[in-house]
Parts: sequence; structure tokens; C-alpha cells
Amino acid sequence: MNLARKRIGNFNVMYLAESVDPDVFVQQLHTPENTIKKGRGDIKLLRIGQGLFACRKYTHGGILRGITGNVFFSEKRVVAEFKILELLREQGFPVVHPSAYAIKNNLFTKDLYLLTLFEENTLDLLEFLRSAPGKRRLRIIRNFAGMLFKMGRLGVYHPDL
Repeated sequence: MNLARKRIGNFNVMYLAESVDPDVFVQQLHTPENTIKKGRGDIKLLRIGQGLFACRKYTHGGILRGITGNVFFSEKRVVAEFKILELLREQGFPVVHPSAYAIKNNLFTKDLYLLTLFEENTLDLLEFLRSAPGKRRLRIIRNFAGMLFKMGRLGVYHPDL
């Protein structure tokens, strides 16, 4: 995976050159096409070239969110997630396609952003499980558990799971 790097103002953008224009990425952060309220924070939809992308600004979870919100002191989290998504995608896991990440350097802190291709007409796992019939739901859960086991064998885990 070869990432190009570009500094734009107080942003450092690392991106897959064939998929995204970093200048448009940073400009669109301020004027997204749409915003989806989902999870811990908003997902901004950005139109870059012919593609539609989802951009998530990192926010802490749990108790830390009340104390630190979206304040980070290093870029480790976004870099690690980008690499993990790319590894899982290469191994055939059904994950979103990472395209870029951006680090906005503030005086002592950093704002972190992850850009992925937007997958249209999808449901999150809980929505999908709620709508699936009983036997199908069990099959999905079994397949999901198998994927988690394979992820563990690759050295990838999520502490919430």
C-alpha cells in the first residue's frame, strides 16, 4: 500500500493517489454534500471526483468522551485503523475501502479524520439482525463469529468485542 502525502494548511493528508484528490478532501470537510447522524459522531458525505466518500471525525468513546471529546495527542489511532482496514480488505473481509486519512494539527492536539468509499444501500449489523428471520439470523451470527476468529488469528481484535 503506497500512500501519497500532502500538507494543506494545518492538515496532513495521506491518501491513495488513484482514489482521492487531497485538496478536494480538505475543502469538502468544511462543506460536505450531506451529513448522516450515526454512532458517536456525524459521518460527512463528500463528493470527490466521481466518487462518494464517507468521512468520520474521530471521537473518544466511553468515559473519555466526556473528558477529552475529540482531542487526540497523536495520529496513532487513525493510522492503525487505516492499516487494519486495508489488511482485512486484502484478506477478503467485507470492510469499507479506506481511501485517505487527514490529521489537522492544532496547537497541542490533533483532529483525526478517516475517509472511506461510501457504501450505499447498506444496513449496520444490528439493523440487519433485527430484520433477519430466525434461521438466517443464527447463520449470520455464526458467520460473524467465524470472521472474528479469523481476525484474531491475523492479530486484529477490538476491545469492545
